[in-house]
Amino acid sequence: VALKSCNFTMSQGWDWVADDYSSYLNPWGFDPRDVKVPAVIWQGGLDKNVPIQHGTWLSKNMPNARLELREEESHLGIFVNYEKEIMESAGVPTAQSFTCESKDEIERALDFFGAPYVVKNDGLAAGKGVVVTNEREIAFKHALDCGKVVIEEYLDGPEISLFGISDGFTIRGMEPAQDFKRVFDDDQGANTGGMGAYSPLPWAPTEIIKQTEAEVLLPTIKELARREIPFVGLLYAGLALTSRGLRVIEFNARFGDPESEVLLPRLKTPLAHLLLAAATGKLAEHPPLEWSSDSAVTVVLASEGYPQQPVTGREITGITERTDTYIFHAGTTSNSGRLLSSGGRVLAVTGIGANLERARSHCYEALAKITLAGSHYRKDIALKASINEKGA
Repeated sequence: VALKSCNFTMSQGWDWVADDYSSYLNPWGFDPRDVKVPAVIWQGGLDKNVPIQHGTWLSKNMPNARLELREEESHLGIFVNYEKEIMESAGVPTAQSFTCESKDEIERALDFFGAPYVVKNDGLAAGKGVVVTNEREIAFKHALDCGKVVIEEYLDGPEISLFGISDGFTIRGMEPAQDFKRVFDDDQGANTGGMGAYSPLPWAPTEIIKQTEAEVLLPTIKELARREIPFVGLLYAGLALTSRGLRVIEFNARFGDPESEVLLPRLKTPLAHLLLAAATGKLAEHPPLEWSSDSAVTVVLASEGYPQQPVTGREITGITERTDTYIFHAGTTSNSGRLLSSGGRVLAVTGIGANLERARSHCYEALAKITLAGSHYRKDIALKASINEKGA
């Protein structure tokens, strides 16, 4: 599919490593002789520049399809300072911020905004580069550890995730989801890559998709097109619905996790058709997206010690097939017929139901049967929303 330069690695997992990049790219019609611009690939916790660029793209069945990619585009969703610059140029609402590279700059920025402190690593951080804390010492230490860092004002109000599929000039917003970043119930503990999510959002404004398209997604891709780096793929917008209006918290240039685990089961429009339209520049001709009326709730099963020092290599049992549940494998591996944990976030269990209450019930019923020594998961994913939905 025509995603950004680093996105094809997602199908191979976060820890994909290959010495012969050209042999991996060739099945997609890349010619290694077209290599001209470096891209960033995520490899086992380190970001590394590798020569994996391209010219003519896609497959032999689509000889006229091209994806023009330049080095600058690969920064979106990776470098916070770059995102801020794009948003400022595009007139996209976001938090006021300072980019800091020295101890003095960090101290002045922290003093300027005050608590709660929001500190973002300006680069790849496996979903854990952001610290939000009332403790200045914690914020200061994280900023020093990051090197180049973005410190910004705290945005009040609930947070949501809203994806947009773009062909470089047209963008289609998907339904919103809400994820849960903190490791423990009641939003306690350390920040994580995500411990659960749900969709739809009964409490969200009815026009949130159109508003996000108009105020965030479309201005962003127009600005990139103006810079002659048209964005083709998925633009993930992390949003805060503040007392002062919609604000962008962050961008990612990939399907978000665990939001995708609740969105894709609800998407009735064939995903391949949607991505094909984006890849071939025909998104404007694509019919409106169709969604199931069902609700979806996903909960992440994490290894003991996650997110600080996850314990891996333990056996997983109790996974059963259910018509109302999907189980997504993230940090698992197979050894001699045994399923073992191999990462911090091990499984995402998604329940489907007529409403959030039923979806939660199906999810937690399936999760309760799974055994992984020392594992943990949140018990409150979508709980408040399901209660409010029931009482509405």
